[in-house]
Amino acid sequence: MRFLVAGCLILSLCAGACWFSPASQAQMLNSYKPLTEYTHTVWTHKDGIPSAFIYAIAQSQDGYLWLATTDGLVRFDGVRFVHWRPKTGHTELLGVVRSLCAAADGSLWIGTGSGLVGHIRGEDLTTFSVGAQVEAILEDRDGMLWVSTENDLLRFRTATQEQIGTAITLPGTLLSGPIQDRGGSIWFTTQNRVLRLDSGRQGPPLEIVKGKFWISEDINGDIWLTGLNGSTRPANEAQIISGPETKIRSLDIHTVMRDSNGDTWIGTLGQGLARLQAGFRGGMEIEKYSQTDGLSAARVWCFLEDREHSIWVGTQNGLNRFRDEKIATLTRREGLVSDNVDALAAGPGGTIWASTTIGINRIDGGHRDLHLKGTGMLGLHVDRQNTLWAGTNRGVARMQGGKWEYPLPTGIQLTAVTAITGDDKAGFWFFDAHKGLYQWTNGRITDHSQELPLKSKSIMAADIDAAGRVWFGLNEGGVVVFDGSRFHAYSESDGLAGGSVNAVHVDDKATVWIGTERGLSRFDGQGFASWNITNGLPGERVLWILSDTGGRIWLGYSTGVACVSLSELDQAARDPSHRVAYSFLDDGDGLKGNPDRGWQSPCGVTSNRKSASLQRLIAHCWRVSRY
Repeated sequence: MRFLVAGCLILSLCAGACWFSPASQAQMLNSYKPLTEYTHTVWTHKDGIPSAFIYAIAQSQDGYLWLATTDGLVRFDGVRFVHWRPKTGHTELLGVVRSLCAAADGSLWIGTGSGLVGHIRGEDLTTFSVGAQVEAILEDRDGMLWVSTENDLLRFRTATQEQIGTAITLPGTLLSGPIQDRGGSIWFTTQNRVLRLDSGRQGPPLEIVKGKFWISEDINGDIWLTGLNGSTRPANEAQIISGPETKIRSLDIHTVMRDSNGDTWIGTLGQGLARLQAGFRGGMEIEKYSQTDGLSAARVWCFLEDREHSIWVGTQNGLNRFRDEKIATLTRREGLVSDNVDALAAGPGGTIWASTTIGINRIDGGHRDLHLKGTGMLGLHVDRQNTLWAGTNRGVARMQGGKWEYPLPTGIQLTAVTAITGDDKAGFWFFDAHKGLYQWTNGRITDHSQELPLKSKSIMAADIDAAGRVWFGLNEGGVVVFDGSRFHAYSESDGLAGGSVNAVHVDDKATVWIGTERGLSRFDGQGFASWNITNGLPGERVLWILSDTGGRIWLGYSTGVACVSLSELDQAARDPSHRVAYSFLDDGDGLKGNPDRGWQSPCGVTSNRKSASLQRLIAHCWRVSRY
C-alpha cells in the first residue's frame, strides 16, 4: 500500500542508506535527485515482451501501456504483456509499428512501417494508408489528425479519416514533431530547421530558426528546443539559456522529452540516455545513464511520462521504467564512503550522519562530506545541543565547532561503543560491547557494568526521557531504567512485550515506547500496554520506533515500515478485539532488500521549527546482503 506523509523523510540503511521524501512539485524542482537514486526496472524478452525492440510508447485512458514494436503492437497492464490483435476490422498482422498516439476519447492511433494508419476502439481496428512509413502521429485539440512520414505532413479528420487538403512537403527529412503548443500552432523540425504552422494561417510553414534541433513540450504547452550537445532552451528565446558546457560535444540524439518537473530527457542511438535538470542556465554537465548503469540497451527510441510521473524508456532491447519512489537509496554511487552503514543520526537543518567502518559521512542535501577517514564507527548520537557523539575504534569522539575531539579520560578505552544517549543533566551514557555500560558526567567517568540488572547483559538501544531517567533495552529481554540513583528492571511480568529489545524511543509527550521481538510496548508512567500481530500490527518483531508531530508512530519491520495513528493504538488498548489500522511502505515504494537489526535503532529526530511539522524521521539501520 502506498502512503504519502507531507513534510517528512525517513532515512534508513540498505547496504547504504535509503530515504523517504514525498515532496510537492515545487520542492522537487529545487531538489535534484540523480537517476541512480530512482528505482529502475527493466523488462525484456525473458520477462514476457513478445518483441523487445520498442519504437514508441503510449498510455490510453484506461491506464494500459501500449508499445509499438518491430513485431506488432503490445499491451502492458503492469504485470502481463499481451501481443495485441484486433477481433474485428483489420485483422491481418501489422508488422512493424512505428508510432502511437493516445486519443482524447480513449481510443488509440497507430502508425506502421508499411504506411498504415490505424484507429483502435476496443477490440476493433480500422486502417487507411498514407503510402509511406508513418514516423509520428498527433491528434490536436481541434480534432484534427496529423500524420508525418519522412518527407510529408498530412492532415485528416479524426471522425471520418478524410484527408484535409494536400500533403505538406517538408523541406528536409523529419527529425521531430509534430507537437501542438498552447496557442494551437503545430511545430516540427527537419534536419536543418525548426518550422511552425500557425492555426488558421494558409501557406507553407514558418521557419523559426535554422539548425538541427529536437522539439519537446512542457506541461504548460510551451515548446523547447534541444541542440546536438543537449543544450535546451525555450523556442521563443533567441539564445540558449540552459546550455550545459559538457565534455560531450555532441550526442547522437534520436528523441527528446520534457517531463513535468521540467527536466529534459534525451534518447541517443548508441550512448544510452541523458538528462538535463530543469532550472540550470549553464555550467552544468548532462547526467548520463547507459548500459553499464543497467539500461536495457544503448539505443533509446522513445520516452513516456505516465500519470503517476514514472518515466518509461523504450530501447532496442526492452522496456525501462524510472520511478521516483518514496524511499530512495544512497550508496557509494551517490557519494557515500561505504555501502555498509552501521548507524545514523540527525543533525540540525536536515543534516544526516552515517557511520561506517572507514569513516563517517555527513549528508546535507546533495553534499557528502567525509569525517574521520579511516576510522571505524559504530554508535552515533546527536544531543540536545546538537553535538555529535560517535563510538569509534579509537574511543568515544565528539564534534564541537566543526572539530573532533576525544573527551574521555586517557585511561578509559571504550573502542566498541554501539549505543550512546544522554545530555548535560543526566550525563552521557556509553555501552561498550566488550566492557559494558559507562556514564560520563562533569568530566568524571563511572563504570556501571557490574550493576546487577546489567551485569553480563548487552544493551541494544537507549534513550532518555523528560524526567531525566535513562532507559536501556536489553538483548536478553526486558528494559532497565536509571532514575538518578538506582537501576530498576522491567520484564514480561510487568506487561512488557517479550523477547530481545530492539528499540527504545521517547516521544515529544514524554511517552516511552519499546520495540521487541514480540511486539510494541508503551510505558505511561504507571505500567505497560502492549500490541502485536494479534492486535492487527503487520508483524511481531519491531526493529525501530519513531514518532511524529501528527499523532502517528512509525514502526520498522523486516518487511517494511508501518505508520500507525496513536488513536488506533489507544482504541486497541481499550478494546482487545479492535484491529489496528495502519499504512505500510515496502518494496513497492522503493525499499530495497530485507532489512534487519543493526547496531543502533532510531538515531535522532529533527523538527522544522518554522512549520512545526516533522522535517526528518531518521530510522534504523537496515542490513541487506546485496543491493
